[in-house]
Amino acid sequence: MKRSFPEGAQCEEATYYHGSAPRPEEFYHTNVPDFAGDFFWTQKEMLEAYFKEKERNQRLFAVCWDKTASGKKAYGFFSDPMKYFDTIQKMPEEKRSGYEMVMSSTRCKLHLDVEWVCEGSCADPQAEEIVKGICDSIEEKAGRSCVFSLSTCSRLSTKKKNMVILYKNSFHIVVHNVIFANNHDGTMCQFVKSLGNNEYIDGGIYTLNRFIRTEKASKFGERSFFRAFWLSGEKVPDLSREEEEKRLVKSLITVFDESLATFETGFKPLCGKIVKGGGEAREKTKSQKIGEIGIHSGSSPVMIARKESGPSLITKDETDLYVIPEHFLKFMQGSTGAVFQVRKVEDNEKGMPWAIQALLNNKNVDASDIRFIYVKGAQQCINSLIRGHKHTHSSNNARAYTVSINGRVDVYIKCWGCKADEFSMLCKEDSNGMLPCLKKNHTLRAIIESPWGLENVADSHERKRVAKLYQQMKGDRKKLMELNMKDRYPNSAAYVWKKYVETAAEGWILLSERKQQS
Repeated sequence: MKRSFPEGAQCEEATYYHGSAPRPEEFYHTNVPDFAGDFFWTQKEMLEAYFKEKERNQRLFAVCWDKTASGKKAYGFFSDPMKYFDTIQKMPEEKRSGYEMVMSSTRCKLHLDVEWVCEGSCADPQAEEIVKGICDSIEEKAGRSCVFSLSTCSRLSTKKKNMVILYKNSFHIVVHNVIFANNHDGTMCQFVKSLGNNEYIDGGIYTLNRFIRTEKASKFGERSFFRAFWLSGEKVPDLSREEEEKRLVKSLITVFDESLATFETGFKPLCGKIVKGGGEAREKTKSQKIGEIGIHSGSSPVMIARKESGPSLITKDETDLYVIPEHFLKFMQGSTGAVFQVRKVEDNEKGMPWAIQALLNNKNVDASDIRFIYVKGAQQCINSLIRGHKHTHSSNNARAYTVSINGRVDVYIKCWGCKADEFSMLCKEDSNGMLPCLKKNHTLRAIIESPWGLENVADSHERKRVAKLYQQMKGDRKKLMELNMKDRYPNSAAYVWKKYVETAAEGWILLSERKQQS
């Protein structure tokens, strides 16, 4: 297949990539196949090309491939699934690092990632019984006899517990005749949670554009491949080469008989995006239970769902129901692929916005009033959106802190891809003690007055106070703040200044609630 040489690339190994020029540190890997498939530097570039090619070839198979041990990946597609398996088997064993892409908003088979660790250098003797029990539960919940593809990559763990050797029991279960509308709207996650084997099942895989390792694939630099697995009592088939090729293709999550109806679970899709419960698959001992799939208590991430009746947070403890600010969700509506992760903050958490830290120091709030939100996969830079225009980085991931005070929830947001001191000039005074002119600086005006203007936000009164202070010289500004020192701190000019100006100069921008338009 013809490939274009990235402009500016200086390495022959990079000649088979499309898209933007690679960074120098990526020149030295040779892990991605250079004789088959079509690979791209970014997922975005791959998806654009994939959907164009899909119009001509419905058998197109989307993948990613490990480039380095640190997790960097190349993204690509093959003309059909068997070409992928042909390619992976021709690669050196340590370079067979292929993943199937479970495309968002497309139908797919029910699939589960089952894993746990046990002490010692041997597999858990109950492993087969555990896998069989999960399969039995699937058939019972689905109300039908199911056809399974089972594969395993069980192996010695690279980690130790108190210097004790650990063995990682790892299995994939793919159900051929249970088809879901997609794997990320919450229905598959809820169905899997209802099986009741949550201490063994990774609930973090039900997310947008998820990559799952296939049979014949290992992680970068390893030789632990997923291979077919049959339960005791099952006849291990003696397959011809052609039959084995068909079996491999059948084992894939995204390849199935399109005439099969979508499975009705009885669970309602969640309107918001499902939070990945705890990131990448973690190694779990049999005694470590995650409570509910994708849901973690304490300071760990928890799963958010926006139901039809409004935003809410699903937690293990329903008495701790956390309401996501509606104006924050509305602000993020344009990022259809965004995934939210929320956790409680630690008592001595570092890196919080100055305004929130000041409230803690003054004992106006405590840690239970604060939440940290990680926004993964936003389509636009959140710092630019709040200034009223669109911009994108290679990564638009963002973070936010919310604090509940005086009957409202304040939201401070920050883009991971932007410099921390991007708005530091907010506090830079000239020789006369004057701050930058807001009328001449659209960016600073949008931060102080909001992108929608002073009159069109719920905190209009506070923003007008700040705008008035901002126009004063340093001495006059100090006097005006001192006049309010007897006020309760959250109502003082000093706090309002810290909230809108000093905290923004640090990089955390307050997101105001926009008034309803008549």
